[in-house]
Amino acid sequence: MSVFTQFQNTPCKAISLKSLTTKKAAAKTAEEKTTKATKTTKTTKAATKTAAKTATKATAAKAKAEVAVAQAQADKEANDAKVLSEMVRNHKIVKEYLAVVHGRPDPAEGEMRDFLFKDSAKNKSFVVKTLRKGAKEALLEYKLIKTISTDDGEVSLVKVRLHTGRTHQIRVQFSSRKMPLLGDGKYGSHDNGCFIALWSHHLQFRHPTAKRDVDEYSLPPIKDYPWKLFRKELENIKSSLPAKSEEEATDKSESKLRKG
Repeated sequence: MSVFTQFQNTPCKAISLKSLTTKKAAAKTAEEKTTKATKTTKTTKAATKTAAKTATKATAAKAKAEVAVAQAQADKEANDAKVLSEMVRNHKIVKEYLAVVHGRPDPAEGEMRDFLFKDSAKNKSFVVKTLRKGAKEALLEYKLIKTISTDDGEVSLVKVRLHTGRTHQIRVQFSSRKMPLLGDGKYGSHDNGCFIALWSHHLQFRHPTAKRDVDEYSLPPIKDYPWKLFRKELENIKSSLPAKSEEEATDKSESKLRKG
């Protein structure tokens, strides 16, 4: 058989025009999908980047607003503190304390006026006889409420009104007169069975920004030493307070002792 005859007898698949057209269309569609997917990815990345920038700007704006609010609050507090300090200097704030001291004040009612010098290194104040650099005038009034005798000698409950606000003023002024507060080892007390026997009792002033009167009372915990030595006197003080103040004083009596 000739080569020509073999070729004639070999089966062949017919390639139609329709089949070629379909394949070309499919290829084009796939290419379009790929292009579209690429565009979508780029769009998504751009949107993500824009969202990140927007979020960063929002966070920065929020932080800036918070800083502004904090600064405004700090400015307000600083102004209030300045006004309150001025009120103290002008004796427009009533600050009264209760204290238990060694000994008996004589006279039973009066004032203490001294020059106080603060030693910052020792965190301690001293009474100085003459005015010197750094010394400031200190003035307080006191009133004896009750004196009792104990195994360690006489101790007295006194009410004190401050006219100046020097460091450790009540403690150092009484100590300089041989009447240290009970529990105040720094200023000469040998009774270490209690905290410093000084309690912020009454605060009264006109609030500079709220424009309202502040008038608050507080009483020490009568069950604790040395206050329990003067239970009757403290109960009398409590009963003499206005009804609302009496309730507030009872609530605050469980708080920590305040140093003057």
